Amino acid sequence: MVKVTFLVDNKTEEPACNAEWGLSIYIEANGKKILMDQGASPMLLHNAEGLGIDLSEVVFATVSHGHERHRETEDPARRQGDGGRGGRDLRDLRPGNPGGQQ
Repeated sequence: MVKVTFLVDNKTEEPACNAEWGLSIYIEANGKKILMDQGASPMLLHNAEGLGIDLSEVVFATVSHGHERHRETEDPARRQGDGGRGGRDLRDLRPGNPGGQQ
C-alpha cells in the first residue's frame, strides 16, 4: 500500500496545515518513509507536526527539479532526525547528478 500526504502545496483544505508556493510530499510505501521536495520554507516542519508525521522516520529524500526553493529546508528536516549524522539518505536525484551525490 502507498500513502501520499502533501505537506506543502500552494493550496490546502487541511486545517492543521498552512499553504505556500512550494511543494513537499511525504510518501509511505512498503514500510519506508520518503520525502519528495522540501517546500519553500520551514513550513513543512510545522505542517508535518500538525499532521502527526515524524520526519525523523524519513529514510530517503529527493529533490525533483532544479529550483533551489525546493531545498530550502533540507538541513532542518535532516537535523530533526539524527543531527545530520548520516542515518538517512538525503540525495540530489536531479538529472545531471550521477549517482545521486549528497
